[in-house]
Amino acid sequence: MKKKVEAALAAARSGDFGPSSDLIALGRDVVPRLGPWLSDPAEDVRRQAVAVLRSIGHRDAIPLLVKALADAELEIQMRASLALYELKDRRAVAKAATDALCRSVEGGNDSAAALLLLGHGKGEAAKAALLSMQRRDPPGQSELHEWTPAVPTPFVATIALSRLGDPPSRARLLGAAEGASPAELQFLLGVLDEVDDAAVLSSLSRLLGDTREASGGVPSGAAPRRLSDVAVDALVKRLRLKTSFRPNPAARYEPAQVDEVRKALSSSVPG
Repeated sequence: MKKKVEAALAAARSGDFGPSSDLIALGRDVVPRLGPWLSDPAEDVRRQAVAVLRSIGHRDAIPLLVKALADAELEIQMRASLALYELKDRRAVAKAATDALCRSVEGGNDSAAALLLLGHGKGEAAKAALLSMQRRDPPGQSELHEWTPAVPTPFVATIALSRLGDPPSRARLLGAAEGASPAELQFLLGVLDEVDDAAVLSSLSRLLGDTREASGGVPSGAAPRRLSDVAVDALVKRLRLKTSFRPNPAARYEPAQVDEVRKALSSSVPG
C-alpha cells in the first residue's frame, strides 16, 4: 500500500489524479497515509486529498479534514467542511471540529456545510460565529452542493442557530413557510434533519400545498417538480411517515398522495 500511495502522490504532483482516485477502493486503511498530502506545497494535491477522504467517507478521516480547515486556500476549507458534514455522526464531527470551524468561518468560509456543522457544536464560540454570519451585510450566498439552491448566508446561519436553541432564530424559521423564498424553502427541505423544533416541522405542512416550481431533480424533458413534491419527500423522510406509496425524488405527486402525507403529518407532529 505504501508504494501505491507514493506512486499516486507522484502522479498527482504531475497532474494525473487517476491513481489517487484509485486509492478510494482501499477504504479506511489508506486514510492515515493521506496525512502528508494535506501539507503538500501543491494546492491541487491537497484538494485531491480532501476529495479522496470525502469519497472514502470514514470517521477516521475527521482529524485530517479538521487539519484541512486551516488550509491556505479557502476553497479547500470549504471542501473539507462538506466532507465533514457528509459523515454520519455530525455530533462527533462538531466536537472535534468546532474550534477549527469557527476560525475557518471567521476567515471567510461561508459554506453551508460549515455553518450547519456549527449548529451541532457547543459553546459560545459556535453561536458567536453563526450570529456573525446571520448579521452579515451584505449577506452573501451559501450553498451545500453544486446542484442545490444557493441561498442567503444569514438564512443558513438561522437554521444552525435554531438547532442550537436560539429563540429568535426558531421564531424566524417558524415563519419561513410563509415568508421565505422558493429557493430558501427548497434548501430548508433539503436539510430538514437539521430542524429539531416540532413547531417548525408542523408549520412546513403548508408547503404541501405550494405549487411553485422547484429547481432541478427531474430528467431532461420531464415536467418540473413543485415545492409540494419536495415537501412530500422531505417530510416523509424526516418524520419517517408511513405512506401507501414509495417516495420518488423525481415524482410529481397526485393530490391524494399529498393529502395522505398531510394527514400522517398531523398525527406525528404537534400542531
